[in-house]
Amino acid sequence: MADSVIFVKCDKEEALRRIQEYCPGAEPIIDEDGDYEYRDVSIYEYDDDWTIMEDLTGEYFEENLVLALAENDDLFYVYVDEDYLDGELYALENGKIIRKLIDHYDKCDNENLGKLPYEEGNPLSNWIEIGTFLEYLYEEL
Repeated sequence: MADSVIFVKCDKEEALRRIQEYCPGAEPIIDEDGDYEYRDVSIYEYDDDWTIMEDLTGEYFEENLVLALAENDDLFYVYVDEDYLDGELYALENGKIIRKLIDHYDKCDNENLGKLPYEEGNPLSNWIEIGTFLEYLYEEL
């Protein structure tokens, strides 16, 4: 099972505009709740400030797309794949990376840059902890 979730600080219409700009070629589907599905990505408002973009196939978002979708806003991206023991975390503030943690099973491109206030006294270091951080985002944002 894999989770691939972006939390971006904008409304869902703006999130849809961004993903259509950077991944053109399809029409969005609007469900009964007024939420969007665009190219296997569910887009829905999380609260008054944040919108979630969740890849329904469990595929990861490429780094260049994550950066583009942030534009100049705050964004968290979490990818956790329990089958392959992989995890990725990006935290952007005003469109700039302030935290990046890549923990892949094969260790070929792992990175660990920056820290978040959440990590005070207990820094994130692996894919399991990235998954725990995803749970935290759902509860605390």
